[in-house]
Amino acid sequence: MNVIPSSVFDHKPFNDNKCQGLRLIDPTKDYRILNTFLRFAINTPQVKYPVYDYKPPLVEFDNATILYGKYPLVNNFFFVDGMTYHRNQIECPISSKPIPASKENIEKVILTSSTYDVEEVDEAFLVGGNGNFGHFVFENLPKAYRFTTENNRDATILVDDSVPERFYDFFKLIGLGKNPIKKIKKNINYKVKKLTVVGCCAHRHPKNSVVSCDIDTFKYMRAHILNAVREMITKKSPIKNYFITRNGEKWRRLDNISDVKDVLNKEISYFEFFPHKLSVPEQIDIAFNSDLGIQVAGGSSPLSIFAKRGSTQVEIIAPGQIGDWGVMVWCALFGVFYKRVEGEYKETSINYGSNPIDRDFYLNPDLIKLAVKGF
Repeated sequence: MNVIPSSVFDHKPFNDNKCQGLRLIDPTKDYRILNTFLRFAINTPQVKYPVYDYKPPLVEFDNATILYGKYPLVNNFFFVDGMTYHRNQIECPISSKPIPASKENIEKVILTSSTYDVEEVDEAFLVGGNGNFGHFVFENLPKAYRFTTENNRDATILVDDSVPERFYDFFKLIGLGKNPIKKIKKNINYKVKKLTVVGCCAHRHPKNSVVSCDIDTFKYMRAHILNAVREMITKKSPIKNYFITRNGEKWRRLDNISDVKDVLNKEISYFEFFPHKLSVPEQIDIAFNSDLGIQVAGGSSPLSIFAKRGSTQVEIIAPGQIGDWGVMVWCALFGVFYKRVEGEYKETSINYGSNPIDRDFYLNPDLIKLAVKGF
């Protein structure tokens, strides 16, 4: 069994196996360090913020079988690297968490999937995804945008059935609005005559975990989406300050959200922003036209990708978290001022989630007061 490719820049499997239905359509660009900069306010020094820039491969497979809704199997080749944020790991029916993409584990996935029903598809592009808005925006959407720039837009878009249909608005904004969309399930194998796949456009470097992303794709995708939203919404949002509170979410909430809002109300006027209650174009319109965005770190954080240059993003983050993969990176790439406010855990902070980062936390209201001073 061959895992393809062992590196997203290993072209040899494609060069040597074209006759087996493996084609490298758009070459990759190897990692190079890019020194971007973070600024925290006007007239303050810049802080160097290095990220790795790269470009994942765009490949075509003939007669591929998609296993577990994620991984193409072509003859004796199993494509995994770069399919998800985890890289070099697989999410599969034999484990509740990602596991190493070893030959043994892959063979277990193939064996487990061998009893699943089969559906046939003619021509398709694999987007995948899950129900998390943030991961869909920075992990799956850029892959779909790469597909629009290189390939046939008549192909069926294959989306994991956990992706809410309200996310589909993004496909219209990048020019895939006329393509049929098919929900795919993990317990069905999909045989595709011609399958296009793009490696993950955002992840951590496999050796040192430094933030890495396909910067050109993100820049072009951002510009394309903003232009599309301007055409759809001719009267721009009047909202200048917004606050994504995570109020009503299941976890990672502020213990003392009422106290924080009381203090904030005395400092600025703001719109309490519940992104899921608005259409995608409306969300982006608010994110772009606001001068100040405040948000408790979570699934809505990638809306900061669409913040306008020179505006400010205030990120409220749980204690002890690195937080380098989120609002911080988008502010560095797109010229947005960045402020971070860190909370603390109290005895009353409960964790209703499955990960340590999901725990609710307390925020000193004076810190948010200081963060919005001047607005």
